[in-house]
Amino acid sequence: IQISEFKHQGAAGQITANGLLNLNNGIGWDIDASLIRFKPHYFVSSVRGELSGNLKSNGVWSNQLKKINLDRLNLAGMINNKPLRAKGNLAVLINSNQKGFLPQQFEANNLFVSYAQNQLQASGNAQNLRVKINAPALYEVYPGLRGRAQGYFNLQSQPRISATANLVVDNFGFNNLISIKKLSLKGEL
Repeated sequence: IQISEFKHQGAAGQITANGLLNLNNGIGWDIDASLIRFKPHYFVSSVRGELSGNLKSNGVWSNQLKKINLDRLNLAGMINNKPLRAKGNLAVLINSNQKGFLPQQFEANNLFVSYAQNQLQASGNAQNLRVKINAPALYEVYPGLRGRAQGYFNLQSQPRISATANLVVDNFGFNNLISIKKLSLKGEL
């Protein structure tokens, strides 16, 4: 489905978008959107709030392939009465037949996401990744999640594996599925 121009200005705020939506073999998209005081609860009733900014995204979500690209992400606003700020670039590729723990492709370019009191910063790729987290209130991210996490880790897989970390997680849990009183990861590999 080719969308040459989509515009809405009304009770749900303002959105201007163009792109492509493909429903063959899963969901594929290539969308460029601009939001001004956009209210997502008009489309998803459980997500209340207001967002403004720009987003360019393409990808595929199917049984065989999960590919998400976010380019020039720049969003700010409130979601469920909590401040949200997201900016940067992200590319993730997960193939159904891949081996190993890491995605087949991962690239973050000055990615910054802040929701409620929690922040995540990431830069790098699957060969050299740097992540910094300051999440004192994980319960605000998702219902059932609890605890706090703070610190950083750097992971390099080429030319040889090396890692440094200083990450502390306290009282982490998700519903009754998992519970970790304290986890501390400090050191160099």
